[in-house]
Amino acid sequence: MAAFYDALDDEQKAHLVAIESSRDAPSKTDRSERRMTRDGVSDNRADAERDPVCHQWVVMLRSWPVTQVERAISLSDEQHANLYDLTAVIYRAAGSLAGACTKDRLTALGRLDAKQQQLQALRQGIDEIKPVLSKFEDSLSDSQRTRLAIAITG
Repeated sequence: MAAFYDALDDEQKAHLVAIESSRDAPSKTDRSERRMTRDGVSDNRADAERDPVCHQWVVMLRSWPVTQVERAISLSDEQHANLYDLTAVIYRAAGSLAGACTKDRLTALGRLDAKQQQLQALRQGIDEIKPVLSKFEDSLSDSQRTRLAIAITG
C-alpha cells in the first residue's frame, strides 16, 4: 500500500484524501461544502468545476449569432459555406474549452495546471478561429461587413 501511495502524484494523493475524508465523516464534508472561502466563493466540488471566467468564454463562443448573421446579410452559397465553416470551428473551440473548464483540482499546483490548460485551450481556439474568420470576412463586401458588425453586436 505504501508503494502505491508513493507512486501517486500530489493531485492524486489529494483526491484520495478527499475520498477518504468524505467516506469517514460525511457531515463534516457537508459542512465544508457549504463553507465560504476567504474570496467569498463557495468551496464545493460543483463550483470548483465551474470556473466562471472559463465558462463565460464557453458561453460567448456558443452564442455565436449565426442565425442573426444569415438574416442580416444576403449571402452567396460560398459565403454560406464559409459562415458554416466558421461556426463549426467556433463550436469545436467551445467544446475543447468546456472540457478544460471542468478539471477538478484539489491542490494549488493542480489548480494552476488547470488554469494553464484552460489558457492553452483558449489560445488554441483563437488560433483555429482566426484564419477561418478572416476567410469569411474576406468573402464579404464592404456593405456586408457593416451588416455583419451590426448583427454581431446587435
